[in-house]
Amino acid sequence: MNNCQVPAWFSDPQRLVRYHLDGDDVILFDRASGETHFLNELTALVLERITSEGTSLQRLLDALQEWSGTRLNADSVAKIEFALKALEESELVECRAVKLA
Repeated sequence: MNNCQVPAWFSDPQRLVRYHLDGDDVILFDRASGETHFLNELTALVLERITSEGTSLQRLLDALQEWSGTRLNADSVAKIEFALKALEESELVECRAVKLA
């Protein structure tokens, strides 16, 4: 039996209204808080890949690597982790420990 827990991020896409600006930036309205958020392209891509069922860092990295068609380097991973932290601090995603299957 595996009791190992890893962090996973969760979002509620039903509460978010997305507007695309010219270029790659996104304006996001959070229905729950009434706040408006301005996201850069990477942060918006990260948020798009986080589901209500939960997304682990590895699953997120795999999805972004597949999307980009290139292998992610350490600098890219650090930027993705920074985007996750920004999303958490904005309360657009929640991080919880989950058991590995």
